[in-house]
Parts: sequence; structure tokens; C-alpha cells
Amino acid sequence: MARKKKHAEHENHERWLVSYADLLTLLFALFVVLYAFATAKQTESKQLVMGLIQSFTDMGYISPSPGSAVMNASPNVMSSGESSKEVSIPASKPSMLVQAPTQGGGGVMDIGASTTVPQPSSKMKGEQNSPGATNPRQTSIAAQVGDNSSGAPFDKVRQELRSALQQQIAQGSVSFQESEEWLTIELNSDLVFPAGSATLLKRSLPVVNKIASILKPMNNYVRVRGYTDNTPTTPELYASNWELSAKRAEAVLVALQHDGIIPERMAIEAYGEYSPFVSNSTEEGRQRNRKVAIAISRYVREVKPLEVIAPVATTGNSTQAPTVDTDKLKVIQLPDGRFRVERR
Repeated sequence: MARKKKHAEHENHERWLVSYADLLTLLFALFVVLYAFATAKQTESKQLVMGLIQSFTDMGYISPSPGSAVMNASPNVMSSGESSKEVSIPASKPSMLVQAPTQGGGGVMDIGASTTVPQPSSKMKGEQNSPGATNPRQTSIAAQVGDNSSGAPFDKVRQELRSALQQQIAQGSVSFQESEEWLTIELNSDLVFPAGSATLLKRSLPVVNKIASILKPMNNYVRVRGYTDNTPTTPELYASNWELSAKRAEAVLVALQHDGIIPERMAIEAYGEYSPFVSNSTEEGRQRNRKVAIAISRYVREVKPLEVIAPVATTGNSTQAPTVDTDKLKVIQLPDGRFRVERR
């Protein structure tokens, strides 16, 4: 009986799919592990922060009420800028209010709760809700010129500025803050600068020109202050937000000088991201923190005579240049075309 002929087995040309599937499985597992690590890190960081807050709360170093940051201190403590007055705090709730040199400064970590810090009832002269109202520069100006050297009254200046900038005020691009020492014009960054740049936009020049035309006849001190949000800058352009805020303030100052304000009246102040007006946790907050403020002092600039330093007296002919005998000099031409002079 004849044997049956065995047919050759069909060769499988799709075996590469097995290796490809294994590769995809390994990649999927890798990304799952990486995602798990990232999620675990965020969770652990949040738990660490909340654990520290709870520990300090239990020890009495932090107030249990949300949004208030307090530390144990003596019942009578002095806040920043109040060297001559004391703020009385009940002994049952020992705390020290943390104040910043300008509005919005001294912000703490954003943990989701609104940070509303009560202000003390007793305030130093000129401490109001305007950036730079508690700026140390105001006291130095007052010490230099005295209380009897007030410049143009704020009522007149404010009225003229509001009349000239009605359109920008209605659009929300310009706002005003006033204290006893400063009248501050806040220019929204979107009005005057592109994002991440210190080059003035063309649409801002008429606004700056109107402000300069009103300030030019006066002789009050002017301070141009730059603020940014906490968005990192491009290192190739600006090393930090401090530098960006300084360049923006300088650009506005130069524009004011170009429009006729004498430079002796003006100076710039750069606060960068370290004096926010509101929290930087939202885009709306970051937008409000990006601005340039033109602060007008109520004090007038006084020109003081400068001391003239007399030149050092000389005797004889010691100031004359020494004579050189050219016959004792040797001039050598170098291969690259330069010359070298030597003594013979």
C-alpha cells in the first residue's frame, strides 16, 4: 500500500507581529510606570505641604482659620514701615501680621484658599492701596525736601489725567491708585508691551504722550515702576523677571523724557515677580500683575547747588609731558602689519 505524501508546512511570514506586539506592550508598561511616578510625586508633595501646615497649626504657629498666615510673637509687634507706632494685638491670639513693602508683596504659597490678611487699624502716613505707597523712597523724598515742599495738588492732576485718558479707563487699560504721598497711574502691560518684551507698542505712545503733557509743567518727583507675573522669561532676552520689569520701566521713562519731562525728576523701580497685586495661580491674576505704574509724588523737586571739587595744585613743570629723544627709539614692523617701538 502506497504511503501518503506529507505536504510541506506553510511558512508563517507574520511572525514579526509577535515581536512588535511585545515591544508595544513594554512601551505601554514603561509609560504607565512613568505616569505613576509623576502622579505619586505630586500626591506626596501635596501631602507633605498639608502635613507641615497641620503640624504647625497643632503647635500654634499657624492660625487654623483659612487664608491667614500668623506666627507667634509678643503682643506688641511692629510691622514693616511702622517704626514709630505699635500695633496692639490681643494676648489671647498672639500673631504678627506679615506686610510687604508694596501692595501685593509677601504672597505665600498658593494652596487653593484665598489669602485675606487683615490690615492693622493704625497706618503710617501715606499707607494706602497703591503700589509703592509704603515704598521707602517716599520717606527719603520727604526727608530731603521737607513737608513744606509740596508740588501740584493731586486733585488737579487727577482731574486732568482722567479727562485725557477717558477711553483707556473705560477699556480697563488704565487705572488710578492714590495715597497721601503718591498718585499712581497703572498701565496694563497689554496696552504698552508685547508678551515677554520690553519694546513699547505704537498704540501706547499717545497714552504716554498725554501723561507727559500733563506732568511736564509740574516739578513733582516721578517714579516709573515695573511689575511682572511669575512666568519664566526667555534667558536669551532677559535673565530674569527683575530685568524684564526694569527694562519696561526704563522704556516708559525714556518715552516720558522724550516727551519733555526732565530726567532729574524721574527714576525707575523694578519689582519683577516679587510684588504681585493678586495671586499668580490663574491667568487673570497673572494678567493683572503685569503692569507699569507711573507714580507721582506730592513733593516737588528742589535743585540743590553741587559742591565743586577744586583741582589738585601742581608746582613747577611737573605737569608737562616728558620729552622723548627720537634718536634712541627703534621702530620694528611686525609680520601682521603692526609696529612696535623699542629703545635702542
